[in-house]
Amino acid sequence: MKQSISGNQISSVLKKLQPLVDAHITPERLRRYVTSISSVATPSTAASAIRNPILKKLLREDGAFADGYLHFQDNFATHGSTCHLNGL
Repeated sequence: MKQSISGNQISSVLKKLQPLVDAHITPERLRRYVTSISSVATPSTAASAIRNPILKKLLREDGAFADGYLHFQDNFATHGSTCHLNGL
């Protein structure tokens, strides 16, 4: 039987996770991502297709795919949608 996680357990894990997130998502990194992505003008219907390669390149440069926990699919299940899969 699968055990469910209580709200207190989640809060405890989030408190431990917060400093790691804060250390990784710096203002400089956020600025680099937003500037790189927003510098490519694109109509809203094509934004995903045109900006996905930029995001994928930035994530690869930052080593986001190195541990195998983050997956980035440009055309998930051949539906043309972007999908980010996170976790174990």
